[in-house]
Amino acid sequence: MTAEFSLAFIARNEFMFLQIEKLWRSYSGAHVLLVGAMADWDGFLARQDASERHLFKQVNFRDIVELDGSYDAIFIQTPFPLIEKLSKSRLISVQYGLAKERHNYGVWRSLADLNLMYGSYSAHIVSHFSPAVAVGNLKFAGMDLSLEPEAKKQLALKMGLDLSKKTLLYMPTYRELGSFERLVKPLSYLRSSYNVVIKMHHNQEADANFGWREHAKSLGFEHLYGAGADQASLLAVSDVVISDFSGAIFDALYAKKPVVLYQEGAAQLVGTQKFDLDSLEYRRRDELGVICETPLGLAAAVEAAGHDSNLKTAERNAIRQELMIDGGTVDVVKAARQAVDDLLHGRLEPLSKTQLYVREMCKSARVAERRLAAAEKRRTRPFWQRLLKP
Repeated sequence: MTAEFSLAFIARNEFMFLQIEKLWRSYSGAHVLLVGAMADWDGFLARQDASERHLFKQVNFRDIVELDGSYDAIFIQTPFPLIEKLSKSRLISVQYGLAKERHNYGVWRSLADLNLMYGSYSAHIVSHFSPAVAVGNLKFAGMDLSLEPEAKKQLALKMGLDLSKKTLLYMPTYRELGSFERLVKPLSYLRSSYNVVIKMHHNQEADANFGWREHAKSLGFEHLYGAGADQASLLAVSDVVISDFSGAIFDALYAKKPVVLYQEGAAQLVGTQKFDLDSLEYRRRDELGVICETPLGLAAAVEAAGHDSNLKTAERNAIRQELMIDGGTVDVVKAARQAVDDLLHGRLEPLSKTQLYVREMCKSARVAERRLAAAEKRRTRPFWQRLLKP
């Protein structure tokens, strides 16, 4: 389908590209701006069809500022350095996840002219900042992740899994909120009873940090996947998903899979990576899955999740319906395109004065924060460097 407007999609890592790939492919000729510190964009580009490689542009943040106005609209998923300088191209944010609400529903949403959200829950919150439309999760557009038994069996065989065992899919978050270092050994003990598949968070592999793989291999794990893995297939083949404070919880919810939430010491983690106790993955965790707060309790939690009660399934289905549109029954890409079309043809309500004031305040705050960071960097330089370049 030919794009009526000039469009670009920003991806800061391969996982982000997968998030918007289906919408991007629906616009013939739209560009993908590859930005950030990911070490293997060259490998990513080599895997793309030769006829499409010219659509991918490797850029830095200053390049994006220079490109402002070259596109009618630029699609973003998270704020980035210098985003506050953009004023000519329309900004369209695509929801990236449901966890860590302080980030997902933060004031940065005011910078977007349109927000494409998973469901009415998110759209309602974000609409205070700027227009928001519930369209669904574009990553899973058109997918039904509940496979029939024979299809699931064939997928398991393709992945080299033991058909006599149920499959656990472990998808942790990263850094301080992540649980990999605490759970990888307890998980290794479950390998005698289950297939254990590990899908690592994309930020764990930033700057080519693949040490987790060697650690997992040393404990006997074989089924290890990184940022570019086909998450839909991993979810479809799994029987139980294990996570922590990750947005993967909600991917499992979308796939209608039972979840174990390993959330040890949550109160001590407040403020870490924008987590707080009011965030969805903690505040409503009893509705999302089975809670585990110690490594020793992992086996029992997995067992409990694998024997879901009808009540637990009903709770999970209710919150799923509240949080997300089912991309297996609704044309998510079509809905997103309609919202974009409404924006670019001027059919959306303009921002209110209050929303414009908030946007101006957000931009000013980001400029001030950037200047303070630069001043601090100069202050901490060695004295001789400051003499040469004040």
